[in-house]
Amino acid sequence: MFTPDFFAANLFEGIRLILAGWWIYTPLVLVYLAAENWKYYLIIAKLKSTQWVLLEIRIPRGIMKSPEAMERVFTGFHGPYVPPEKFKEFYLEANVRLWYNLEIVGQGGDIRFYIYAPKKWRNVVEAQIYAQYPDVTISEADDYTKSVPDDFLSEDYEMWGTEMQFAKEDAYPITTYYDFKTLTEAKLEEVKVDPLSAFAETLATLKHGEQIWFQILARPCGLPGKGPKDNWKDEAEQIVNKLAGREKPAKKKWWESLAEIVSAFIEEIPEHAAELAKPMSSSGERGLGRLYAAGAKKDDAKKDPSKLLHITPGEKDVIAAIERKASKLGYEAVVRMIYVARRDVFDPSGIGSLFGMIKQFNTQHLNAFKPNGGTLTRTKDYLWGFYSSQKYQNKIKRGLLYSYKHRTLFWDIKKILPFPDTMRIANAVSRFFYRLFPSQVESMRSKPIVLNTEEMATLFHFPGETVSSPAMPRQQAKFGEPPINLPAG
Repeated sequence: MFTPDFFAANLFEGIRLILAGWWIYTPLVLVYLAAENWKYYLIIAKLKSTQWVLLEIRIPRGIMKSPEAMERVFTGFHGPYVPPEKFKEFYLEANVRLWYNLEIVGQGGDIRFYIYAPKKWRNVVEAQIYAQYPDVTISEADDYTKSVPDDFLSEDYEMWGTEMQFAKEDAYPITTYYDFKTLTEAKLEEVKVDPLSAFAETLATLKHGEQIWFQILARPCGLPGKGPKDNWKDEAEQIVNKLAGREKPAKKKWWESLAEIVSAFIEEIPEHAAELAKPMSSSGERGLGRLYAAGAKKDDAKKDPSKLLHITPGEKDVIAAIERKASKLGYEAVVRMIYVARRDVFDPSGIGSLFGMIKQFNTQHLNAFKPNGGTLTRTKDYLWGFYSSQKYQNKIKRGLLYSYKHRTLFWDIKKILPFPDTMRIANAVSRFFYRLFPSQVESMRSKPIVLNTEEMATLFHFPGETVSSPAMPRQQAKFGEPPINLPAG
């Protein structure tokens, strides 16, 4: 009855029925693709219509505040966002979650601080910064990235750059200003240690024609379940429960139990066919009892409710650090660094300085920054390393520079044909499908991470007098309001 020919005949019959019903599912697939592409074009149109402004912040002498003041600023930046829920909000109105760009720039030994934000948010940015730093000056600035041509390879420029990602899950924090005890507890400026000191000294050593760009794209995390990084606090809670030995069983979706039964039935069809061919035993059974227990999942792992009492002090510190990070507001962020210079002054040792700038925030037991290989400007090896593609490196360089200049994520096109990215036929086919189905063919090289307000303030804040680099421009005078009793006319 259940012979190999029987299963083969039914398999081919099933495939034939699926192919014969193309007129049923093909229109549904096309309608879905059309709806997704329409939503994609609405989002692109919304982003193109958004007006942005580049603000430069000039800091005065005598800043005595710790990065906690900047943490308050980022808390104020974390405005409300209502994600789309209705059909109209998805496919008729483009509800896009915008972002901030925080930038520290070194040009020929000069250091500048910038914030690039939607023009409609300018009042929010200025109000929050002035509330904590009333003596700074905020003004609209020209785009410094225009000093480097878009096609820099033909203009005698060289660059290196990458985006950073976390070595562990987003729930694990990096070293923050809170861990620099002298910065938060010391009363004298000369004994404080500021994490931006390494930034300032590295940027101060740049020669004329050299530039280092440090950028953070930061988008406030929304309500749980609405975005790719909006559930980061739930993931942090799961990690804490696992480390503490109180791991909760994951909730099964409605279809998982049914899938387990169907999977078990398919796996045991040959065995059941053999059992049916046998005569019944004296008890009237044919050995089919295992199928009825297919949906039951065995769990022999023994839980130790007292595990929390036996963890090491280091493990307790990890749990406390994760809980501390999850207690604050989070931003979905992309951190990128670029070193660009004219070829006659390009110094490869500057690449090591960039890693030195960022490694001071790494820890062995918590989290650490590491380069995102998909955005690292390096040659790509083929044929076990016997062939290196310079074209691939130039493609990444152009894409990373374009993403920085336009303050967006690093987007690319998926590879359709199984050929190297640099082959013309592969690029032509990928771009052809991209024009038809952009939302399905587009891929993202950037790997966003989650930084809470404390981590954001550690990476971007206005340093005090403890950072005494001569390249740090500071206002020599403070602006103030005229006296009330000043005679007029």
